[in-house]
Amino acid sequence: MEDENVIHGKPLPTLPSISVGQYLYGHLRERGNVVAQVDIATGETQTFPEILAKSIAIALHMEELGIRPGDVVGISSENNLDYCLPVLATFYLGAVCAPLNPAYTEGELCHTMSISRPRMIFASALTIEKVIAATRKLDSVRDIVLIGRKSPGPLSCSVRRLSDFLLAASRRSNTLIPASVDAEKDTCLILCSSGTTGLPKGVELTHRNFINFVQVATVSGLPLKDGQENLMGLLPFYHGYGFGLLAISIQRGDRVIVMPNFEEDLFLRCIQDYKISILFVVPPLMVFLGKHPLVDKYDLSSVRTIICGAAPLSKEAQDAVAKRLGVSDIRQGYGMTETCVLATSCQGQEVLKMGSSGGVIQGMSAKVVDVETGKSLPRNKEGEICFKGSMIMKGYRNNTEATESTIDKDGWLHTGDIGYFDSDGHLFVVDRLKELIKYKGFQVAPAELEAILFTNKAVRDACVVGKQDEMSGEVPVAFVVLQPNVKCSEKEIIDYVNERVSAQKRLRGGVRFVSEIPRNPSGKLLRRVLRSKL
Repeated sequence: MEDENVIHGKPLPTLPSISVGQYLYGHLRERGNVVAQVDIATGETQTFPEILAKSIAIALHMEELGIRPGDVVGISSENNLDYCLPVLATFYLGAVCAPLNPAYTEGELCHTMSISRPRMIFASALTIEKVIAATRKLDSVRDIVLIGRKSPGPLSCSVRRLSDFLLAASRRSNTLIPASVDAEKDTCLILCSSGTTGLPKGVELTHRNFINFVQVATVSGLPLKDGQENLMGLLPFYHGYGFGLLAISIQRGDRVIVMPNFEEDLFLRCIQDYKISILFVVPPLMVFLGKHPLVDKYDLSSVRTIICGAAPLSKEAQDAVAKRLGVSDIRQGYGMTETCVLATSCQGQEVLKMGSSGGVIQGMSAKVVDVETGKSLPRNKEGEICFKGSMIMKGYRNNTEATESTIDKDGWLHTGDIGYFDSDGHLFVVDRLKELIKYKGFQVAPAELEAILFTNKAVRDACVVGKQDEMSGEVPVAFVVLQPNVKCSEKEIIDYVNERVSAQKRLRGGVRFVSEIPRNPSGKLLRRVLRSKL
């Protein structure tokens, strides 16, 4: 019997059973001789035909070095023009791509690589010494390849260079037929989970998962384009959000303005000079756009659509940006690495609702369940958000226990997020299940208190966590970053919040003033880091 509380997205169109390599290779061959990527710092460019030729050459040399379908190829690098080349080459060969966070320490690299066990790793000058050190503790890595335009100086071991791959290709025929795979079963990508509550896990996505994501994001998640768009490539490419953007730009034929890291002036100048019309951001950038005085010095009138994801966006931050930039089309999506980045979005001509993450996307179903009983709940009732469908991960790499605790026997993925669907089927995310503060049995959502803090003009950034309390169980504590050259006392902040909430939500744990709020690169608050300071 059909559960009336389950919400279904529209069915997906029938797609051929092809690999991600075949899919992207086909789109690259259709592109004309136009610029596909621009390095924001140097102005260097790369056309679609150049990307195709180089990625084919790299794939052929990787094949000569023994890379076969199913082998894992890692990439540890900041955003740069070379990043997409080994990624595409890996996909052509039917191998598995494993992007790695370039900020990882040697120990973190050892942990993540012990999960994916790459056969070959591409690394930039920024990361290569850490990669070399980490691979000494692993027996899977046979080849390390330096990418990027920067030189790290003398290296401590024999390292191949990407330029050598291209040189080898010039001496032979560059004919390539992308490998065939079982699109439903074979893994194409291992992404690291965000790890906000512990060590990262390896999320395995199949070829079908990823192609469905690109199709859905391109067809229903983005505004229709009139010619080639300039898209800002600031989101880290190793993260599912930024990685997906690379594939989407190839599918759509858009130009990516590549930025290796966030710099306030460079970010704003990129929007102004390249007339960015679709802006992909995370919540901290929305706070920056809504509050930072530097924004007023740049012409951001080209922006007509803002798409925010990777972490919950407060209504207050959304409203501030809408008013300041005059942008009404602000879309918040919801997803996890485990749902192939996307699960809900504001699609097509759908009416935008402030604070909503949109409706269930094509090929997916959703429900909200009671945290205690697991029973599905009707609209407008808060509970744990669950998803099922064509973009749900294959599982956690070599971690059956974690997979079974996340995906139940009926195929529903339990997100650990609290939220509800309204009467129109729009998702509103309230908070993380594990981050709810229990005050005398009441559940207090940190995100609610943070949203109130953001309405205070003296506050630049904030994070609320629970502090253990013998009498009450837990009490909320606010970590606050003040605006530059602004003075505000702890009592003023406490009174500001307490005047706006019910008794159980008051800041009984006080306020801690800090210089910055720790976040992972996708913008999620690292509450555990702040809890350790209490």
